[in-house]
Amino acid sequence: MEGVQRAIFHLFLVLFLVIVTPIAVFMVLVGVAKEFIVDRLRPLFANVRTFRRTPVPMKPMLLIAALFLPLVGCSIPLSRADGGPVANHEVDPASRVLILNIADGQEIDQPIAPGSGQGLVAALGKVMSAHGVQISTTATSDLSTGIAEARKANFGYIMKSTITLWEDNATAWSGNGDKLSIYVELYDSKSRELVAAATHRRVATGATLMAGSPDRFLDQAATGALGKIYGWDEKDRATQAASAKMPHEVKQGPPSDADAMNTELRRLASDSQAHGDSKAAKEYLDMIVPSSSQH
Repeated sequence: MEGVQRAIFHLFLVLFLVIVTPIAVFMVLVGVAKEFIVDRLRPLFANVRTFRRTPVPMKPMLLIAALFLPLVGCSIPLSRADGGPVANHEVDPASRVLILNIADGQEIDQPIAPGSGQGLVAALGKVMSAHGVQISTTATSDLSTGIAEARKANFGYIMKSTITLWEDNATAWSGNGDKLSIYVELYDSKSRELVAAATHRRVATGATLMAGSPDRFLDQAATGALGKIYGWDEKDRATQAASAKMPHEVKQGPPSDADAMNTELRRLASDSQAHGDSKAAKEYLDMIVPSSSQH
């Protein structure tokens, strides 16, 4: 019975968004256009007594538009990465990295999301391995213990990460997209200093009737944060700029960082499509950037 009620509610929601929203927007645009045209033509007919200006009922239209603004706003996805190396520090991609254990994410006033921490560990390791960075994992999440282990095994860096935001929302009926934010720190094993840090925030689109979980964004969040730490984004842009200056020169060589990242995004899109999440698949494909191999 509950499933039938939910299906009926989703049907009415779709009809409401597809039919009522365009009509309301159209009414607002017509009202604004009419107001503008009347104001322009009124001086031309100032001496004509038969000219009458019909007031446009703007308040109801503006009220309708205001009611639909939250629906439009919550449907915009977000994917943003920030951060990079600390001042006077450079990250050596040839140095091995020990990834510390990560605590599971937890939404406010909700149970812990089991497996989300290990999911992020796996995502970070997968992205770094794809870029040729040697990695290993440890069961400890304590930085001091991790530094001791890294020194003993001759690892150059220790990576400490945190899931800072985890929201698994009922997007289908609330219009509130799932949210995920991570914070990644990279420490030097010898000096114990923080070398680089980055964040990645991901907000899913609210315009979907399909259920999901923030864990589907772990790979994308790891890719964004690590791209800032290792400077892969800047290297990709430099490679593209150099290729643009030599459009007739074709070089054969190993795939660039952009090619590797695009391959990963295509794989994520394929996995999302296989799980029935076409919205996430489209968002992954939209993030693909031109690479040097496409010249």
